[in-house]
Amino acid sequence: MYKAVIALALLSLVGCSATYQPLTGTYGYVVIPKNDIHHIEYHGTDKGFVENSWLQAANETCPSGFETLSKTEDVIRGTVKSPVAGQMVNLGTQDVILLGKIKCHVQEAGSSVLTDFAWKKSSAQQVDYFSHAYVAKKIEMRHDQVRFIGSAPTTKVIEYLDWKFGKSVAEVNDNGLKTKVWLNRNTVLASAVAVTYKDECPNVVKILPPFSVMLLGGANNSKNLEKVAVMSSGIYKAYPKCTDPLLK
Repeated sequence: MYKAVIALALLSLVGCSATYQPLTGTYGYVVIPKNDIHHIEYHGTDKGFVENSWLQAANETCPSGFETLSKTEDVIRGTVKSPVAGQMVNLGTQDVILLGKIKCHVQEAGSSVLTDFAWKKSSAQQVDYFSHAYVAKKIEMRHDQVRFIGSAPTTKVIEYLDWKFGKSVAEVNDNGLKTKVWLNRNTVLASAVAVTYKDECPNVVKILPPFSVMLLGGANNSKNLEKVAVMSSGIYKAYPKCTDPLLK
């Protein structure tokens, strides 16, 4: 009986994603326009539904047709606490995210909802853009928290990160351009957040996912974390517009 209750709880969690819609917090699509390229994500729990929904978002973005430049799938597994038979238990979760880039055959206004603000990630080969929600899932934070640190004024961001993660583990001053680095040790593997600023609006906010932090020497090596200040690839970056004065 207990196993049956858990199964029903898991089914209720999976069922939450089975509606095609713009992403509002957990599930749905994101379309990020950059020059003549559109970066499209679809977040869900069922691979088949996510694939069909990503295609629908692409068709709505480019009604006259498009070329698919790239498409990759990312499965992010986690846990969520849920009441089962009168007890709080950890239930496994699975987020299926399809990410791709398309180029419209004709430059025209589609019917999909577009978003201007995005996190940028560059490698030696290419530059891609990602939503707040995707970055949040990669580092096990909430969507609104990632949105806030990527857009709020310097003072508010520093106050929030000091409160959430404790004192910064590295500080760099390069001719008046300051960078502070915090470690998120609240997860199995630590991620890092770095804020570079000179005035009340940060110049850039960087997030290193857990694997990158491990490559730098782990959560106990503050000296290596100073390298975050000058890293330019392999991390998520945002260039804030300082539009969110308060954390919602």
